[in-house]
Amino acid sequence: MLSDVELKIIDAWRFENMMPSRAATIRALIRLGLEANGVDVTDILKDAEKLSDIPKSDDVGIV
Repeated sequence: MLSDVELKIIDAWRFENMMPSRAATIRALIRLGLEANGVDVTDILKDAEKLSDIPKSDDVGIV
């Protein structure tokens, strides 16, 4: 849960950076925080995608 102040800060960052959604904004902020602390998230994300059974929008086509 986030406070109203935290949500306002996140939404301000979202609109300044033209993010499509609050969820995407939070993911971007988490990634930035991890990278700022020296974590290389690129390999972690690639490994996670390989293990995921959840279909992505790119996996589904319209007939």
